[in-house]
Amino acid sequence: MTAPDSAARISVAHLLLPAAFGGLQRVVHLLSGELVRLGHRVTVGVLSLPGGAAEEYASLLRGEGLSADCIPVKGRGYMAERRDVRAWLRRVAPDVLHTHGYRPLVVDAPVARRLGVATVTTFHGFCGNSLRERLYEGLEVRAARHAARVIGVSRRIGARLERGGVAPQRIAFVPNALPEREPPMDKDAARRALGIRDDLFVFGWVGRLSREKGPDVALRAHSLLGPPRPLLAVIGDGVEGPALRALSRRLGTVDEVVWLGALPEAHRSFRAFDGLVLSSRSEGTPMVLLEAAHAQVPIVAARVGEVAEVTGEDGALLVEPERPELLAAAMDSAMSSPGLTTERARRARDRVAALFSGATWVERHLAVYVDAIRAGRAGG
Repeated sequence: MTAPDSAARISVAHLLLPAAFGGLQRVVHLLSGELVRLGHRVTVGVLSLPGGAAEEYASLLRGEGLSADCIPVKGRGYMAERRDVRAWLRRVAPDVLHTHGYRPLVVDAPVARRLGVATVTTFHGFCGNSLRERLYEGLEVRAARHAARVIGVSRRIGARLERGGVAPQRIAFVPNALPEREPPMDKDAARRALGIRDDLFVFGWVGRLSREKGPDVALRAHSLLGPPRPLLAVIGDGVEGPALRALSRRLGTVDEVVWLGALPEAHRSFRAFDGLVLSSRSEGTPMVLLEAAHAQVPIVAARVGEVAEVTGEDGALLVEPERPELLAAAMDSAMSSPGLTTERARRARDRVAALFSGATWVERHLAVYVDAIRAGRAGG
């Protein structure tokens, strides 16, 4: 391309190693669809570990008419992976490689730069659940110093990147957004799909079952609610699953917690919930929050990341993180004041529609891609 701008046609290659469940995959899915809708060329490279979620994710993308290529990789087969990614990039010939997550950035982005392809990477959040994860995250931030542009989905992520040595002029704040897609199911249909009785008050919890998402905080808050205790419906999967089920047994809530696992297109069933609980210890701009607001589901959430920016102070009940007693009080308030709860949900829906539209989101990404291409040509 010559003199690229946000209106020019851009060829984008996304690269990720998908998990079975999570917002990162959802972001790549939605962003790719919006870019293609605007006439840009997009190919998604899906790193495929044995037993991983790559084939299922690629099939989901292809089912919506998106181009997706599975690239088989092995745990530490980095040389072979780089060789295969190099061959894929030569075939796809993108203007920009947009990586998501640790492995594509650290292992594969250098291959793109050697081929003269501009690199962009998005930091969707930090986990920091273990010494090993913190080490990997440190390496990821160091690797980001070499990307032409680095996207943080929250201001706190951007500040951490800057502290880690990423040049401020390379960092862009692009919060997640929610393009208009298919409407969610109505409440009755959603409850039938999830197998939940019509006569129950139900709080939903949706996310990866890992420490940073705070499912244990939600379980403890739920256990503090007096009888009759509402149902807590948990959608998601992850390494903490067995420990969380054991925690529910110790708390005496086994009969009031249902574990639904990782569900495809889970966002379509959110109206099964009388309220969504987000109990994270850390966040960026959580997709589950945007989707719940879009479905006009009342929200009770920890004040982390960009949560308050998404809902507004008057669009949800917000509490400090890692405080189960405060979360329980907010859940109790949501149950006891249905009129106020419904009004908050309406405000959150209107705010998301006004401030987190897909059109603005895509334009911000296109501007980042153009900057990255120009920086690559200038050697900066």
